[in-house]
Amino acid sequence: MRSSTKPAKVTEDRPTSGTRERLLDAAEKLFAEKGFNGVSTRMITDEANANSAAMHYHFRSKAALIRAVFERRLGPINEERERLMAEAVAENAPDPATVLRAFIGPTLALGDSEGERHFKVLAAQSSMDPSIEVRNAVYDFYDSVGRKFWNRSRPLARACRGKSFFGSSAASTAPCSTSGPTAADCSA
Repeated sequence: MRSSTKPAKVTEDRPTSGTRERLLDAAEKLFAEKGFNGVSTRMITDEANANSAAMHYHFRSKAALIRAVFERRLGPINEERERLMAEAVAENAPDPATVLRAFIGPTLALGDSEGERHFKVLAAQSSMDPSIEVRNAVYDFYDSVGRKFWNRSRPLARACRGKSFFGSSAASTAPCSTSGPTAADCSA
């Protein structure tokens, strides 16, 4: 005999985004307090008042979760950096301070909410974190915008060559990164 009850309709507006945000908030807080390796997914789900199935549904792994934590904060920051950088280098002779503000300013504009404070700590710690998962996440978010910044600021670096900055020549203090240009690029 057929049941007259219809299956529940699955809608697009299921309350999953609240769970996802709680997991991100909990992970950001715990990673900032204890480091990536000091936090288990169980600790995150307990802090977020969620279950492990929800964690795996939204993120699949702890490595994907740390990426999502960085993406949530750095995605908008990097978009703003790129917008400001495009404006700064659109001028015939870009002002060095404007170019630097384009790169640094959006990070400094992070507010003082609890989550933003946690992210500031996490971002600072991530530069020293030995975990490959953290290093890969950080590299992915900083490298792409760093390369764009470098490529767009090269004409500025050439224009500044030979001028004194902080008591040394601009050629020796031009921005270099181990993942991008080499020291030879800075002095060429």
